[in-house]
Amino acid sequence: MLVSGAGSLWTNSSSLYLGRFGSSNQLSILDGGKVVDTVGMIGYYASSSSNTVLVSGAGSLWSNRTLYVGAYGSSNLLSILNGGVVANGGGYIGRYASSSNNTVLVSGAGSLWTNSALYVGYSGSFHRLSIADSGSVRATNVIMGVGESTGNAINVSGGSLLVTNASANGWMEVRRGTLTLNSGTITTDSLIATNGAASVVSFNGGLLQSGGTTISNGVPFTVGDGTSAATLDLLGGTHIFADGLMISTNSSLIGNGGIFGGVTNFNIIAPGHSVGAIDITGGLTLMDTSELDMEIAGTGSNDQLDISGLLKAGGWLNVTFINSYTGNVGDTFGLLNFGSLDGAFSQTNLPALGSGLSWNTSKLYTQGEIFIVPEPGAWALTLVGAGALWLRRRRR
Repeated sequence: MLVSGAGSLWTNSSSLYLGRFGSSNQLSILDGGKVVDTVGMIGYYASSSSNTVLVSGAGSLWSNRTLYVGAYGSSNLLSILNGGVVANGGGYIGRYASSSNNTVLVSGAGSLWTNSALYVGYSGSFHRLSIADSGSVRATNVIMGVGESTGNAINVSGGSLLVTNASANGWMEVRRGTLTLNSGTITTDSLIATNGAASVVSFNGGLLQSGGTTISNGVPFTVGDGTSAATLDLLGGTHIFADGLMISTNSSLIGNGGIFGGVTNFNIIAPGHSVGAIDITGGLTLMDTSELDMEIAGTGSNDQLDISGLLKAGGWLNVTFINSYTGNVGDTFGLLNFGSLDGAFSQTNLPALGSGLSWNTSKLYTQGEIFIVPEPGAWALTLVGAGALWLRRRRR
């Protein structure tokens, strides 16, 4: 079946089956064509396999109340390309135990798949969602590997995956399968991977934004593969890393929120969006290659890093001014709080101050503070001036 061209429309009052019993059936929705139904089925019975749907081109749309890519069948494929859109309520890639190797590919600028709840492997095995080359997938919740479904995968390489709802409490749960972020963006209200070794998160590169995180799968949660640029952005909330959090070389930890678990940093930690705070319940190890980037926006407004346990200091501490602030005598900035301290920064880079002002770092390793004082020369001149004024008054 081919539905092609602006104004071309196929509507169904009930379900649309692409392969109910048979195999290798094809539906193409191209160049502004539209198909509308209540329930879309690609590969319904177990005997129905290798069916394909292509939605491609700006304005092309397939609209469903519910969509199954492989209900009982296997090796079925939905491709959303070059600005095509598929819009549905619930979405299933592999619904029943007999299904396997069903795939959805979303690729190309403007290509979009929208869902309420999305299941990648409700049952069956080896179901896949691939998002690439500026393609986008949106859902209120995403669950990978419900029931006994195994071998499932979500792969984001240059596209975006957004998991949220009107109450900002949507979640993405990796129960049985592998979530891979190579490049692009994953944004979720909550990320959950708590099923031990069956819950795999491979964060190689790109941007992961999370409003809350719970990871317990037997290995440290690692940001970046050490080569690709990777950023973990905390959007507030609580982030539990039962086996620790590691920031690899060429990677960053930014944002605001509370972290439970030990943190090891090989590259950059920069609290806040502008200024903000990260609270670590546990220890923090700053390796020699690491940088701690802190911003000061004005008196009483600066980034903060709170560590309940041991801070092992190392690498560089970089402090910068923002929002046109330039510094005043007596201004004090609490950058760090820590339970205990070991080591020191190999280099401390502080912003330039105006004439007659100087930084004092004498409390950096005791109270985590730096503050602004008069330059020694300027202070001496002030004392001399005050003394001369006193003598003149005495002579009078």
